[in-house]
Amino acid sequence: MKEDNRVEFNIEGSDEKVVFYIMEEVKINNATYLLVTEDEDETNQEVEAYILKEKEVDDNEEVTYEILENEEELTFVSKIFEAKIDEYDLEI
Repeated sequence: MKEDNRVEFNIEGSDEKVVFYIMEEVKINNATYLLVTEDEDETNQEVEAYILKEKEVDDNEEVTYEILENEEELTFVSKIFEAKIDEYDLEI
């Protein structure tokens, strides 16, 4: 579920949910990627961020994302995010 600048992430196999705040979004070869963090305060210098990849969109337009884990794809997409947003120093 995507709301304004946040996305609710359901932990597979449990009822637990995590709210991620969207820092940036890019589309590459018809795939949508989100750079997200659990910390809403973007001024925090040391924040852990994740890259989510759009997995599917259902009939109700609910979007499913998964955490990007493929090292090659992760490296490529993180470089795109880094070039797009100069104020962040991304480390994989």
